[in-house]
Amino acid sequence: MIGRTTLWAIALAMALAPSAGAVVNVQLNLRYFDPANEAAGGTWELLAGSTDTGIAGIVVLADNINNDATAAGSSGFEVFATQQVVTVIEIVAGSDLQPPLDTDIGLGPGTTGNVEDDLFPGNSPAIWANNALLSSGTFGASRPEFLLSFATLNAGVNVFDAGGTAAVSGTFGTLAVRGDGVESDGLQLGDANRDGVVDLADLFIVNANLGQSGGWDQGDFNSDGVVDRTDLALQGIIPEPTTLTLVSLVALSSLGTRRRS
Repeated sequence: MIGRTTLWAIALAMALAPSAGAVVNVQLNLRYFDPANEAAGGTWELLAGSTDTGIAGIVVLADNINNDATAAGSSGFEVFATQQVVTVIEIVAGSDLQPPLDTDIGLGPGTTGNVEDDLFPGNSPAIWANNALLSSGTFGASRPEFLLSFATLNAGVNVFDAGGTAAVSGTFGTLAVRGDGVESDGLQLGDANRDGVVDLADLFIVNANLGQSGGWDQGDFNSDGVVDRTDLALQGIIPEPTTLTLVSLVALSSLGTRRRS
Protein backbone atom coordinates (compact mmCIF):
# COMPACT_ATOMS: atom_id res chain seq x y z
CA MET A 1 0.00 0.00 0.00
CA ILE A 2 1.24 3.47 -0.82
CA GLY A 3 1.63 5.55 2.33
CA ARG A 4 -0.06 8.83 3.13
CA THR A 5 3.15 10.78 2.56
CA THR A 6 3.39 9.41 -0.97
CA LEU A 7 -0.29 10.19 -1.61
CA TRP A 8 0.20 13.74 -0.46
CA ALA A 9 3.17 14.11 -2.79
CA ILE A 10 1.11 12.74 -5.69
CA ALA A 11 -1.70 15.20 -5.08
CA LEU A 12 0.59 18.22 -4.79
CA ALA A 13 3.18 17.40 -7.46
CA MET A 14 1.15 18.96 -10.28
CA ALA A 15 2.96 22.28 -10.04
CA LEU A 16 6.34 20.64 -10.61
CA ALA A 17 5.64 17.79 -13.03
CA PRO A 18 5.48 18.00 -16.84
CA SER A 19 2.10 17.74 -18.52
CA ALA A 20 0.88 14.31 -19.64
CA GLY A 21 -1.85 15.71 -21.84
CA ALA A 22 -4.62 13.76 -20.07
CA VAL A 23 -7.95 15.49 -19.56
CA VAL A 24 -9.96 14.50 -16.49
CA ASN A 25 -13.72 15.11 -16.40
CA VAL A 26 -15.24 15.35 -12.93
CA GLN A 27 -18.86 15.15 -11.86
CA LEU A 28 -20.72 15.58 -8.61
CA ASN A 29 -23.90 13.51 -8.65
CA LEU A 30 -26.59 14.82 -6.29
CA ARG A 31 -29.36 12.60 -4.95
CA TYR A 32 -31.91 14.71 -3.11
CA PHE A 33 -33.64 13.30 -0.05
CA ASP A 34 -36.81 14.83 -1.49
CA PRO A 35 -36.51 15.96 -5.13
CA ALA A 36 -39.59 18.16 -4.73
CA ASN A 37 -38.05 19.93 -1.72
CA GLU A 38 -34.41 20.53 -2.62
CA ALA A 39 -33.82 22.55 0.56
CA ALA A 40 -33.94 19.25 2.47
CA GLY A 41 -30.49 18.40 1.07
CA GLY A 42 -29.22 15.00 0.08
CA THR A 43 -26.17 12.91 -0.70
CA TRP A 44 -23.44 13.37 -3.31
CA GLU A 45 -21.00 11.12 -5.14
CA LEU A 46 -17.78 12.32 -6.77
CA LEU A 47 -16.85 10.55 -10.01
CA ALA A 48 -14.02 11.18 -12.45
CA GLY A 49 -12.80 9.84 -15.78
CA SER A 50 -9.57 10.36 -17.72
CA THR A 51 -9.13 10.58 -21.48
CA ASP A 52 -5.60 9.17 -21.46
CA THR A 53 -3.91 7.61 -18.42
CA GLY A 54 -5.23 6.66 -14.99
CA ILE A 55 -5.89 9.22 -12.27
CA ALA A 56 -3.20 9.36 -9.56
CA GLY A 57 -4.44 12.15 -7.30
CA ILE A 58 -7.03 14.87 -7.26
CA VAL A 59 -7.79 18.01 -5.28
CA VAL A 60 -11.43 19.11 -5.54
CA LEU A 61 -13.03 22.28 -4.20
CA ALA A 62 -16.78 22.12 -3.65
CA ASP A 63 -19.00 24.80 -2.19
CA ASN A 64 -22.06 23.95 -0.07
CA ILE A 65 -21.21 20.35 0.79
CA ASN A 66 -20.71 19.04 4.32
CA ASN A 67 -17.23 18.24 5.57
CA ASP A 68 -17.91 14.49 5.76
CA ALA A 69 -16.29 13.15 2.58
CA THR A 70 -15.33 9.48 2.70
CA ALA A 71 -13.84 7.11 0.14
CA ALA A 72 -16.45 5.32 -1.94
CA GLY A 73 -16.57 2.40 -4.33
CA SER A 74 -13.61 0.16 -5.13
CA SER A 75 -11.45 2.59 -7.08
CA GLY A 76 -8.57 2.30 -4.64
CA PHE A 77 -8.78 6.02 -3.92
CA GLU A 78 -8.29 7.19 -0.36
CA VAL A 79 -9.70 10.49 0.93
CA PHE A 80 -6.77 11.41 3.11
CA ALA A 81 -7.29 15.11 3.74
CA THR A 82 -10.22 17.52 3.92
CA GLN A 83 -10.54 21.03 5.20
CA GLN A 84 -13.21 23.72 5.25
CA VAL A 85 -12.65 27.39 4.43
CA VAL A 86 -15.85 29.39 4.93
CA THR A 87 -18.37 27.24 3.01
CA VAL A 88 -15.84 25.62 0.67
CA ILE A 89 -14.61 22.07 1.28
CA GLU A 90 -11.24 20.95 -0.09
CA ILE A 91 -11.05 17.20 -0.71
CA VAL A 92 -7.61 15.71 -1.35
CA ALA A 93 -7.65 12.11 -2.57
CA GLY A 94 -5.15 9.78 -4.15
CA SER A 95 -4.57 6.28 -5.44
CA ASP A 96 -3.84 3.74 -2.72
CA LEU A 97 -3.14 0.81 -5.06
CA GLN A 98 0.15 -0.67 -6.17
CA PRO A 99 1.15 -0.38 -9.86
CA PRO A 100 -0.04 -1.41 -12.38
CA LEU A 101 -3.57 -1.43 -10.90
CA ASP A 102 -3.60 2.28 -10.16
CA THR A 103 -2.74 3.25 -13.75
CA ASP A 104 -6.24 2.20 -14.88
CA ILE A 105 -8.30 4.29 -12.46
CA GLY A 106 -10.83 6.38 -14.37
CA LEU A 107 -10.20 4.84 -17.79
CA GLY A 108 -13.65 3.43 -18.47
CA PRO A 109 -15.26 -0.03 -18.80
CA GLY A 110 -13.34 -2.99 -17.45
CA THR A 111 -10.76 -1.01 -15.52
CA THR A 112 -10.09 -0.48 -11.84
CA GLY A 113 -12.92 0.87 -9.71
CA ASN A 114 -15.16 2.12 -12.49
CA VAL A 115 -18.92 2.10 -11.99
CA GLU A 116 -22.00 2.71 -14.07
CA ASP A 117 -23.27 6.26 -13.81
CA ASP A 118 -26.70 5.44 -12.39
CA LEU A 119 -28.04 8.97 -12.42
CA PHE A 120 -30.91 8.80 -14.91
CA PRO A 121 -29.96 5.36 -16.34
CA GLY A 122 -30.08 5.18 -20.11
CA ASN A 123 -30.20 8.95 -20.40
CA SER A 124 -26.66 9.90 -19.47
CA PRO A 125 -24.04 11.39 -21.82
CA ALA A 126 -21.28 9.00 -22.80
CA ILE A 127 -18.72 11.24 -21.10
CA TRP A 128 -20.01 10.00 -17.72
CA ALA A 129 -20.21 6.29 -18.52
CA ASN A 130 -18.06 4.05 -16.32
CA ASN A 131 -16.12 6.67 -14.42
CA ALA A 132 -14.28 5.97 -11.18
CA LEU A 133 -16.31 6.54 -8.01
CA LEU A 134 -13.92 8.38 -5.69
CA SER A 135 -15.82 9.66 -2.66
CA SER A 136 -19.22 10.47 -1.23
CA GLY A 137 -20.86 12.63 1.42
CA THR A 138 -23.85 14.83 2.18
CA PHE A 139 -25.05 18.36 1.46
CA GLY A 140 -27.61 20.73 2.92
CA ALA A 141 -30.08 23.34 1.76
CA SER A 142 -27.87 25.07 -0.84
CA ARG A 143 -27.00 23.33 -4.09
CA PRO A 144 -23.31 22.32 -4.27
CA GLU A 145 -20.99 23.63 -6.97
CA PHE A 146 -17.37 23.17 -8.05
CA LEU A 147 -14.72 25.87 -7.74
CA LEU A 148 -11.26 25.94 -9.31
CA SER A 149 -9.84 28.23 -6.63
CA PHE A 150 -10.89 29.91 -3.41
CA ALA A 151 -8.74 32.03 -1.10
CA THR A 152 -5.49 30.00 -0.78
CA LEU A 153 -7.06 26.80 -2.14
CA ASN A 154 -6.56 25.50 -5.67
CA ALA A 155 -8.11 22.51 -7.42
CA GLY A 156 -5.98 20.20 -9.53
CA VAL A 157 -5.46 16.67 -10.80
CA ASN A 158 -2.53 14.32 -11.44
CA VAL A 159 -2.41 11.29 -13.73
CA PHE A 160 0.15 8.55 -14.28
CA ASP A 161 2.77 8.73 -16.99
CA ALA A 162 2.81 6.29 -19.89
CA GLY A 163 4.82 3.76 -17.91
CA GLY A 164 2.58 3.99 -14.89
CA THR A 165 5.49 4.74 -12.57
CA ALA A 166 5.16 8.47 -11.87
CA ALA A 167 2.47 11.08 -11.32
CA VAL A 168 2.37 13.99 -13.76
CA SER A 169 0.01 16.92 -14.19
CA GLY A 170 -3.34 16.38 -15.81
CA THR A 171 -5.89 18.95 -16.91
CA PHE A 172 -9.50 19.38 -15.85
CA GLY A 173 -12.02 19.10 -18.66
CA THR A 174 -15.70 19.27 -17.78
CA LEU A 175 -16.67 19.82 -14.14
CA ALA A 176 -20.38 19.15 -13.81
CA VAL A 177 -22.89 19.09 -10.98
CA ARG A 178 -25.80 16.84 -11.94
CA GLY A 179 -28.78 15.98 -9.77
CA ASP A 180 -32.34 14.71 -9.58
CA GLY A 181 -34.13 17.77 -8.23
CA VAL A 182 -37.51 18.77 -9.66
CA GLU A 183 -36.74 22.49 -9.91
CA SER A 184 -33.01 22.43 -10.69
CA ASP A 185 -32.74 19.29 -12.80
CA GLY A 186 -36.18 18.77 -14.30
CA LEU A 187 -37.05 15.48 -12.59
CA GLN A 188 -40.74 14.90 -13.25
CA LEU A 189 -43.34 14.65 -10.53
CA GLY A 190 -44.33 11.00 -10.55
CA ASP A 191 -40.87 9.62 -11.36
CA ALA A 192 -40.62 7.52 -8.19
CA ASN A 193 -37.57 5.51 -9.28
CA ARG A 194 -35.79 8.62 -10.60
CA ASP A 195 -34.86 7.07 -13.95
CA GLY A 196 -35.82 10.11 -16.01
CA VAL A 197 -39.20 8.90 -17.27
CA VAL A 198 -42.64 8.48 -15.69
CA ASP A 199 -43.94 5.05 -16.65
CA LEU A 200 -45.66 1.92 -15.37
CA ALA A 201 -42.77 1.11 -13.03
CA ASP A 202 -43.49 4.35 -11.16
CA LEU A 203 -47.22 3.68 -11.15
CA PHE A 204 -46.69 0.28 -9.53
CA ILE A 205 -44.53 1.88 -6.81
CA VAL A 206 -47.26 4.37 -5.94
CA ASN A 207 -49.99 1.73 -6.07
CA ALA A 208 -48.05 -0.56 -3.75
CA ASN A 209 -47.74 2.21 -1.13
CA LEU A 210 -51.19 3.83 -1.28
CA GLY A 211 -52.38 4.82 2.17
CA GLN A 212 -48.95 4.45 3.73
CA SER A 213 -46.44 6.97 4.98
CA GLY A 214 -43.30 7.47 2.96
CA GLY A 215 -41.19 9.80 0.90
CA TRP A 216 -40.51 10.36 -2.79
CA ASP A 217 -39.18 6.84 -3.33
CA GLN A 218 -42.50 5.42 -2.10
CA GLY A 219 -44.57 7.78 -4.24
CA ASP A 220 -45.16 10.83 -2.03
CA PHE A 221 -44.58 13.50 -4.65
CA ASN A 222 -46.22 16.44 -2.85
CA SER A 223 -44.20 15.88 0.35
CA ASP A 224 -47.24 15.64 2.66
CA GLY A 225 -45.99 12.46 4.34
CA VAL A 226 -48.51 10.02 2.89
CA VAL A 227 -48.97 8.28 -0.47
CA ASP A 228 -52.54 8.88 -1.67
CA ARG A 229 -54.76 9.76 -4.61
CA THR A 230 -53.19 13.21 -4.82
CA ASP A 231 -49.87 11.60 -5.69
CA LEU A 232 -51.56 9.38 -8.28
CA ALA A 233 -53.12 12.48 -9.82
CA LEU A 234 -49.67 14.09 -10.08
CA GLN A 235 -48.64 11.18 -12.29
CA GLY A 236 -51.46 12.22 -14.60
CA ILE A 237 -49.16 14.84 -16.15
CA ILE A 238 -47.93 12.03 -18.42
CA PRO A 239 -49.06 12.94 -21.93
CA GLU A 240 -49.44 9.40 -23.26
CA PRO A 241 -53.19 8.50 -23.24
CA THR A 242 -52.56 4.78 -22.64
CA THR A 243 -50.51 5.42 -19.52
CA LEU A 244 -53.01 7.98 -18.27
CA THR A 245 -55.82 5.42 -18.61
CA LEU A 246 -53.79 2.82 -16.72
CA VAL A 247 -53.21 5.29 -13.89
CA SER A 248 -56.97 5.77 -13.52
CA LEU A 249 -57.74 2.05 -13.68
CA VAL A 250 -55.15 1.13 -11.08
CA ALA A 251 -56.31 3.93 -8.78
CA LEU A 252 -59.95 2.82 -9.01
CA SER A 253 -59.00 -0.81 -8.48
CA SER A 254 -56.93 0.05 -5.41
CA LEU A 255 -59.71 2.16 -3.89
CA GLY A 256 -62.31 -0.55 -4.53
CA THR A 257 -60.12 -3.19 -2.90
CA ARG A 258 -59.63 -1.07 0.20
CA ARG A 259 -63.38 -0.42 0.53
CA ARG A 260 -64.23 -4.14 0.28
CA SER A 261 -61.60 -5.03 2.85
